[in-house]
Amino acid sequence: MSEDEVEKHFEGMSGPLCEIVSRVKKTSSGLLYPLERGFIYVHKPLVHLLFEETSCINFTRGTTTTRSFDSEIETKQNNQYTFRH
Repeated sequence: MSEDEVEKHFEGMSGPLCEIVSRVKKTSSGLLYPLERGFIYVHKPLVHLLFEETSCINFTRGTTTTRSFDSEIETKQNNQYTFRH
């Protein structure tokens, strides 16, 4: 699926893509975009995570409220990235 197809899919479901994928990494807010071969997190610093370099993705309960959850992406190099949804 191309990036344009992903964007059209999400827009049809519930508004602009940027509203769907707004995420928090640690204390910085930014945008997490699903791509054809991975994810890209747009904020400083820019993070590009390829699926082929991803070891696992975990979904956990949010720590502050019951209306949120965290996704933790771990790479094969043992780097971990946490995004709050």
